[in-house]
Amino acid sequence: MLAQALLIKDGSVLMLNEYVERGDLVWNFPGGGIEQGESPEQACIREVKEETGYDVRITHLLNRSESKYTFLVEIVGGQLAIDVQHPDNQTIVSAEWVPLSDENRWDRVTRPIWEAYNKLKDALKTIYVIRHAQAEGQAAEAFLTSEGMKQSEQLGRMLSIIHIDEFRSSPMLRAQQTLKSVAMRTGQGVVIDNRLSERVLSSESMANWRNHLERTFSDKLLCYPGGESSHSASQRVVSVMEELLASDGHTFAVVTHGNLMALLLGYYKEQSGFEDWSRLTNPDVYRLTFIRSSLLSMERIWDTDKHF
Repeated sequence: MLAQALLIKDGSVLMLNEYVERGDLVWNFPGGGIEQGESPEQACIREVKEETGYDVRITHLLNRSESKYTFLVEIVGGQLAIDVQHPDNQTIVSAEWVPLSDENRWDRVTRPIWEAYNKLKDALKTIYVIRHAQAEGQAAEAFLTSEGMKQSEQLGRMLSIIHIDEFRSSPMLRAQQTLKSVAMRTGQGVVIDNRLSERVLSSESMANWRNHLERTFSDKLLCYPGGESSHSASQRVVSVMEELLASDGHTFAVVTHGNLMALLLGYYKEQSGFEDWSRLTNPDVYRLTFIRSSLLSMERIWDTDKHF
């Protein structure tokens, strides 16, 4: 699997003139293979640094094929310089800023990416939906465990390489603590939103509560005493998403809880099953990409085997 970057600045795109395996000299975007233990985002950032000298940050996933991720990125440091000593750069002849209007640089591989950019550049919105890290319990004031704090650090490293306009969190302490690391890394505040609070199944003690919960996924209007139906909880969290999609920002991260997250993902998949909830981990992260308010793609990107 490959990861590549589309880096646009002042009406030009950064491209590499390089030899490919078949021996042809082509114009391509910076990028390369995803190494073991890397996320696609990490691979993209590493490849851009190795091939061009630029430090970049992810803004959006622009395109995904069976073999390649293409990310929109922005420069945050460094300068254009090819490391000619790097063994993977021996095929690169030059790196140049190419005017987007230069039709001669596009071929059957790069043209679809250029066309996707022209179509989507002003309409893309990305929301990272996060389930909180491991906690000591379900009470509103429950702390993260020591393992949960480590997971928060992992999330901080993961999210700090992405340009995020706004962080939102459930008011519950475990959700806020999940964002603590990335907030410290980026210096950004976290907006507390009560609509991201966990759904209450019932105010009464329930034996076999998992069976009762499962019933609410098949009967969206079922509401136990003192609790909230799946329909009501889903509408609550979807209203947060709609608000973000209608705002001026383009990339967001929201931290919520497992039940609510399963309902949210189910809303966009047009189904929400008990099995989806049971497969969620603590933490868990999904990337939802939209064209304005219409879902373009949904992908689980949390992997405990990745070395964030």
